[in-house]
Amino acid sequence: MNRDECYVFNADSLHFCWVTEAALQRLGYNRQECLSLPVTEVFPRLQRHVSFQALLAGEETGVVFEALQQPKQGAPGAVLLQLEYFSDRGNRYILAKIGNALPASDPQQQLQLSQFVMDSVSIEVYWLDRDGYIRYANRQACRALGYSQAEILQLRIGDVDPLFPLPLWHKHWEELKQQKLIYLETQHRNSAGKRYPVTVMANYVRLGGAEYNIAFARDISKAKRNEARFKQLVSVVNVIIWSCNADLVIDYMSPQVNDIVGLSPEDFIGRELKSLAESERFHPGDRSVMLDALDGLQRRGAAVTSMQ
Repeated sequence: MNRDECYVFNADSLHFCWVTEAALQRLGYNRQECLSLPVTEVFPRLQRHVSFQALLAGEETGVVFEALQQPKQGAPGAVLLQLEYFSDRGNRYILAKIGNALPASDPQQQLQLSQFVMDSVSIEVYWLDRDGYIRYANRQACRALGYSQAEILQLRIGDVDPLFPLPLWHKHWEELKQQKLIYLETQHRNSAGKRYPVTVMANYVRLGGAEYNIAFARDISKAKRNEARFKQLVSVVNVIIWSCNADLVIDYMSPQVNDIVGLSPEDFIGRELKSLAESERFHPGDRSVMLDALDGLQRRGAAVTSMQ
């Protein structure tokens, strides 16, 4: 790794803890000078960048974005900054790796930029051909499945996704050629045989004479566990649980509504909450209270929108 330009810094104090020789050569500092600097001295816009904030908030485990890098001497330059979060003995750290920000006018450099980004993102990326062979897999795909890059390129779709045997894959391929983009939920199986649920965005791409399914897969195991716990909770409580979206349209109603008021969830889902509150289904004494509460919600929502 010393040949790569890499940094480790404390996520809370924003001070460097470790740098490679390549980083020191790029910046023009000696090691003691660099380790005494705040990170913002080298990457001036880092703290304000939305991707960095998402990383600190735990919304992402790794991010890639273009940043400014300020050396000891001379003008700042644009670089691609790949950040990965990790913790050690209660402390939070960020590993930063540097790639050159390349001009989009050069097709070869643009391809290198795309390769760098795909290798660095925190979701699984695969390029598959019409026969189901894996022609490319990024680092996250290799980590998730437990294969080396060389091993994964020997596999076909059925080795990774047990729900897609070749006959089904060929049918999927033809559908993808027609639709160009398909979202689906399926399973992946790692090298130890463990299955985990994923959502996949499959894209049909033709490059010269070659055709590919470029698939972006995200592990949804945590979401599935939360969904199962929620369903278990709903099944044991004798109350009506409902939710609505930002437009105050009901998007969920628990099955208990049938036992309590004699109506099915489908009678409510898709209806505007305000029109429902104005209907005869609410007691007149409750109707005005509900409508006042909804008006307050809408006013607060309008105020937040106007501030953004």
